[in-house]
Amino acid sequence: MCGIFGAVTEKGLKAADMDNAEFSLRHRGPDGRGRRSFIAARGNVLDLVHLRLAVIDLSPDAAQPMSYDNDNLHIVYNGEIYNYIELREQLSGEGFVFKTRSDTEVILASYKQWGPGCVERFNGDWAFCIFDKPDNRLIFSRDRLGVKPLYYCRNEQGFFFASEIKALFQLPSIRRGWDRDITGTFMLFGISDFSKRTMYEGIYQLEPAFNMVLDMASLEAHSYRYWDPGFNKSMEPFRTSMVSEYARGVDDILRDSVRIRLRSDVPVGTCLSGGIDSSAVTGIISRLMAGHCKESDILNGRQKTFTAAYKDSNINETKWADIMIRYAGADGEYVYPTEAGLFEDLGLFLSTHDELSFSTSSYAQFAVMRRASRDVKVVLDGQGADELFAGYGHYRKNLSKFILSLMPAAITRMAWAGKVRIIEHMLGGRFDLDFALDIIRQKYRPCLNESLYNDTTRFNLQQLLRYEDRNSMCFGIESRAPFTDYRLVEYVLNMPAAYKIHGGWAKYILRMSLDEHVPQQIIWRRDKIGFQTPEKSWLPDIGGFNDLVRKYKGRYNGDYFWWRAFNLSRLN
Repeated sequence: MCGIFGAVTEKGLKAADMDNAEFSLRHRGPDGRGRRSFIAARGNVLDLVHLRLAVIDLSPDAAQPMSYDNDNLHIVYNGEIYNYIELREQLSGEGFVFKTRSDTEVILASYKQWGPGCVERFNGDWAFCIFDKPDNRLIFSRDRLGVKPLYYCRNEQGFFFASEIKALFQLPSIRRGWDRDITGTFMLFGISDFSKRTMYEGIYQLEPAFNMVLDMASLEAHSYRYWDPGFNKSMEPFRTSMVSEYARGVDDILRDSVRIRLRSDVPVGTCLSGGIDSSAVTGIISRLMAGHCKESDILNGRQKTFTAAYKDSNINETKWADIMIRYAGADGEYVYPTEAGLFEDLGLFLSTHDELSFSTSSYAQFAVMRRASRDVKVVLDGQGADELFAGYGHYRKNLSKFILSLMPAAITRMAWAGKVRIIEHMLGGRFDLDFALDIIRQKYRPCLNESLYNDTTRFNLQQLLRYEDRNSMCFGIESRAPFTDYRLVEYVLNMPAAYKIHGGWAKYILRMSLDEHVPQQIIWRRDKIGFQTPEKSWLPDIGGFNDLVRKYKGRYNGDYFWWRAFNLSRLN
């Protein structure tokens, strides 16, 4: 993964502004940097910046911005196309000649052959900008589930884009101000990343599974969705005879998803929590190694895992992680996040994320990535399985959540009045509670598969992937999530809902698919903990937290609202 930045302006950016934007993204690309500027047809100057994290084809030939087709096409790109080998073979058979071993060149050749629709052939995580010089346009694209970020802004000075919001704020013409509706909705309900709007007014994100075409002369942009997995709307009942077929389908796709995500020219590790999702990834990697899969050669015969743990805490998962480490024959490393560490890292952590975070669990991931960066440059993890397979407890009460979302507005306003006043004071203006309630109604639906579709393609997962991207890239780590493979998403969302929750078991069909990869005691765990921290005991010891709660005459009892308010107070 990498960092990208670009601007389309009348005269080009000043060198100092380019320097500042580049410097703000340096953590994303510790292995190299590149710049190019172009005078487009009919005026306007395009400035491109690339910060490189070298993972595939480490040679200088794969550096960016990369040019192609006799200097007609140019790209800055953040991500990995995991099926680049198969695409390169296909394109070679059609007469294309490649000068590098990189997936970047494969993107350019694919665009040359198939145009913007080439992204429908990609299996991977990406955010890129292609300058199509003959057509005088920029083509932006973001992967199907939003694993990789892409932000943009348009004002009277031009059009600007970047991998992180902080790079845009380095430009004098872009002012920083909160979008009160988006930020307030997150403060109250913990929901974000559900649209192109961000927590900052005037800063937008290209939504997952979208392409955007920008005319270089007029700066007019057109966005369109290129992928939608759909979901099974039927009420088909559970049939025992179908379990093995569905389980085999999940296993086949997940196994291949993990396999192609091991493709790397640098060391690879695994984030292991002890839960079923990361254990599945760990176990499949172990199975691939035992089968002498060529992609597993990068592991040099030993898988490394990285786990967050807590001493003297009922959320400590070392017991389960230990079981999985022994089962997989892995080298396990433990990281022990603490409140003292959070306080020491708070400034870096908040600046890393730009926007507010849901809870301190994202700090635990931050600490794991820092430790992993000492040994590896790529990690795989289990992100996305809860949204696909109905792993969260509220999915079992889906209808009641939907009914609550329809609660009369007057009652809801009374229930949230105190927090709304705090939000409005902190944001310096009115917050539209009706906007937030409408988003809640869109999220919670009576059909389980529709809720899973919403949380996978629009709500929960995008938010979690944003945290993962910032936490990993802060330390020059590329994170890969096999459960976000579009083939698996399509397969599982179009499976009848009855196979996701069955007999009191969430993730039923996932559990049934893992017999060859995970010990039975982990497959059939009932004490799901999730990626938690001892937040309730941590926060009162963090300097300034209690002062904030007292200022608003509140009482902290573990409500995540106060962590978000604390985030906001430090970022204001």
